[in-house]
Amino acid sequence: MSTIVANNNLKIALAQMASNDGDIELNVQKAVDVIIAAAKEKAAIVIFPEEYLTGYAPELIKSDIVRYTLTANDERLNTLLAVCKQQQIAAVIGAPTRVNDKLFISSIVIDRFGIEKIRYNKMNLDEDERKIYTAGSNLVMLELDGWQLGLAICYDSAFGEHARLLAQAGCQAYLVSALFTKGNGYDESAIRFAARAHDNTMYTTMTNYCGYTESRESCGLSRVWDPKGNVIEMASVEKQELLYAEFDAALLNEVRQENPVLIDSKKYQINEMKLTTVKL
Repeated sequence: MSTIVANNNLKIALAQMASNDGDIELNVQKAVDVIIAAAKEKAAIVIFPEEYLTGYAPELIKSDIVRYTLTANDERLNTLLAVCKQQQIAAVIGAPTRVNDKLFISSIVIDRFGIEKIRYNKMNLDEDERKIYTAGSNLVMLELDGWQLGLAICYDSAFGEHARLLAQAGCQAYLVSALFTKGNGYDESAIRFAARAHDNTMYTTMTNYCGYTESRESCGLSRVWDPKGNVIEMASVEKQELLYAEFDAALLNEVRQENPVLIDSKKYQINEMKLTTVKL
């Protein structure tokens, strides 16, 4: 069970964005601008909100599944592939996807060479989502510049087991694309992600929407938590912005040496789950 990282730090970017519901082409162009901006700031990877390319708009998606879902090798992603290659930056971008007759809520992973590497499919769906989508069955972890980055989408993070399994497999940072809304969204996310970070001694990030998507009003406040569970970076409530953070390898090593929770958790390790690791 790996608990030590390479000596280098890793700079990441969270793209707190408002989607134009259903306008995939416009959302792609907005994402291109964000990717270029993140690359200029020397970020190695940029993470977008859940279903960013269409907006979190289930009623709209149901109205025209062919139009509003992305299939394998979807040409609408070509511009994103090209800019990641040009700027030499990786990206995780949310979209509803379709495989045959099954729909998924996915995070599409593009490496810094402009290649789509994998799609992580949300494993934990709420009651409304289950009426449309199929749950994924495969954990995904990315290898990037000596770091192991685990992927999650919104409700996945409600299950401590999801983050713990990734951490037991060597995950050092838990990257969550989400939609948290005004009301209980702030308190819910604040408690949840601090726990995921602290209990697994790993960096944790949450990339949220801002503004409205379909009838839901986001609470914004994308954040980064350090391996002790402390908030180290936080976005605003309503502003579209890029939030940057640097994962500190020395701090992670120090925390994991002081708190051996992952080593001590091995008796709770579950081996039934599939895990795919992809090098970016």
